[in-house]
Amino acid sequence: VIHGKLTNALGVLATAAADGIVKIWDVSGDLPALRFTLAGHKGEVYRVAFDPTGRRLATASFDNTARLWDVATGQPMEFVAKHDDQLRDVAFSPDGSYLATASADGHARLYRWNEPGAESNPVLLPKVRAQKYSQIMAVAFHPGDATLVTVSSEGLLKRWSRAGEELGQISLNGVRLGDVAISPDGSRLAALAPRALYMWAYADLAKSTADSQKLIGLPRNTYCYSVAFSADGKQVAVACEDSAVRLYDAQSGELVKTMTIHNGPVGEIAFSPDGKRIATASADRTFAVLDRKSVV
Repeated sequence: VIHGKLTNALGVLATAAADGIVKIWDVSGDLPALRFTLAGHKGEVYRVAFDPTGRRLATASFDNTARLWDVATGQPMEFVAKHDDQLRDVAFSPDGSYLATASADGHARLYRWNEPGAESNPVLLPKVRAQKYSQIMAVAFHPGDATLVTVSSEGLLKRWSRAGEELGQISLNGVRLGDVAISPDGSRLAALAPRALYMWAYADLAKSTADSQKLIGLPRNTYCYSVAFSADGKQVAVACEDSAVRLYDAQSGELVKTMTIHNGPVGEIAFSPDGKRIATASADRTFAVLDRKSVV
C-alpha cells in the first residue's frame, strides 16, 4: 500500500500499490472489509482520487494512463486518459464535471470526462517550461472559483482557468515540489518539497506574488511525500519517509503533533470530507484509519 484516499459519501477508502492493484475497502465498521480489487493498470498506481459524490474513482499510474472506476461495482468505466510519460496525480473538480491529470511528460490535462470522446479532446495546459525534463507533480482544484493549480519539479506553482489560460504563478527557483493542497475554504495554499512545506494565502498566487509565504522546515533526515488540509482548514498534515505523519497549525506553522503509526515510509495522508477521520497509507503494506479526536 502506497497511497490512499477516504470518502465518507459511501463509507469507503481506496488504496493503491506498486503492483498496479487498487483496492476499495468498506471502512464504515470497526474493521476495514475489502469490497473490490481493481486490476487494469500495467504499472504502479501512484495516486487516486474520488469524485465529490464518492461514486467514481480516478487512478493515476506509471503505465502513462489515468482510469475511471465505478465504486459501487468495482468495474472500469470506458474513460482512459493517456500521457507520454508516467502519471503523477489526478483530481476531480468540485462539481465533478472535470478530471485533471498531471504527468512526468511536463503537461497537465483537463477532461470533461463524461462527454463522448473526452479522452481525445482534453484542454492541454501549456508545458511548464521548455526544459526537457520538467514534470508536473501534482494538481488541485480551487473549491470555489473554477481555477486549478499545478506544481512542477522545477518549483513552479501555476494557477489556470478551465480553458487553459494561465492566471498567475509563484516560482521557488528550482525547488522540487511533489504535492499541493488548497484549504477547504479556498483561502490557503500549501506546496510540499521533500524537506520543506511552503504556505501562502491563495490570493498571492492570483497576484503572482509571495508576500505571505511561510516556510516550515521539515526534518533533514527524511523525505516527505504528501500534504493535506484538515476539513476545517485549521491543520495541515504531512506524510514522510521516516514513518511519521506530522500535523501543523495552518496559520502559525507550529508543529501540533507527530504520529508514528507505521513501520515504513508513509506515502499518503488524507482526511475524510467530514473531518472526523484521518487515513494513512504506507510502504509497509498497511493503511490506517484513525478517529481524528484520538490523535489531536
